[in-house]
Amino acid sequence: MPDLTQLERSLRILQRLSTHHDVTVQELCDLFDRTESIRTVQRTLDSIQASHIPLSYKTGAHGVRYYSLHRAFDYVPLNLSPDELLAALLLAQFGDLFEGTRIGRDISGVIEKLDQLVPPGSIALTSTLRGVVDAFQMRQPGMVEIEAKDTVIRDVFKVIIEKRVVWVQYCRPGDETPSRFNLHPYSLLFHSGAIYAIGYQPYYKNWIYLALHRIREIEATDETFVRDFEFRLDAFLKDNFGVWQQEPVDVVIRFDATVTNSIRERRWHPSQQMTDLEDGGIELKMHVGPSYELIAWILRWGAFAEVMEPGGLRGEVQELLQQALNRYRN
Repeated sequence: MPDLTQLERSLRILQRLSTHHDVTVQELCDLFDRTESIRTVQRTLDSIQASHIPLSYKTGAHGVRYYSLHRAFDYVPLNLSPDELLAALLLAQFGDLFEGTRIGRDISGVIEKLDQLVPPGSIALTSTLRGVVDAFQMRQPGMVEIEAKDTVIRDVFKVIIEKRVVWVQYCRPGDETPSRFNLHPYSLLFHSGAIYAIGYQPYYKNWIYLALHRIREIEATDETFVRDFEFRLDAFLKDNFGVWQQEPVDVVIRFDATVTNSIRERRWHPSQQMTDLEDGGIELKMHVGPSYELIAWILRWGAFAEVMEPGGLRGEVQELLQQALNRYRN
């Protein structure tokens, strides 16, 4: 925690006293992660009292002082509810995603401010907000390292808000030379450990996904675009299993009884329908694009999954399984 001014120390102490009764000097030192000495905190309390703010204390065992702010003096009128604290925990998880970037530092700053609004008796939750990873963790295997793209992330978010027409330099997988094109940026999507920008290409009249870590440069113009009021991100994604878009088809997959519970208890796609089979297995139906992301998900279940429809998808899965078998034989 950076060095605090007298005013900053006083404000943080008042915030804590507004939500907690009988606070000791030692507890206030813990509030500052023990970067402030007991003597400094005590001097700050004395300064607050000298400013005619209704602060009082009572002396307990061993001469320990317990400070309280008169309830008529509400410095911070609102406390965080348990649901709001949970929301703060979820927010804090994105600090890991944006670690090393300005956004990550801003998230940490927000959590520090929220830390002042916890209700009385929530010392454990207060500690949780500081060490949030111990209470709740969001695992994202294969998460893309985006520290080097700090500026790009903020630039993309800014032009989305401002509805600014941009020129993008984008390096597609396998290409060393980036392509340059015009774009109307619409939305950001976090999926499978990566961040994607969704935008409309007016020249080609089509929608595209751009992985933010592959954007070399984004140049905002003075021109703005009129956002399509009919565009809804959830509707745009409804036929996808991931981010790859393909014409949706009716897909039917049968799962062995061994994994029935794992399939039944999750929502894999908005269109899903499940039917229990007599042998204890389960049949999953979805109206979804048969993309490579869907195929990879099916292969993940190994011998416990069998594609029944459509025939083309079943054939692709068979071929990939045969190729894998041949690789292991060799």
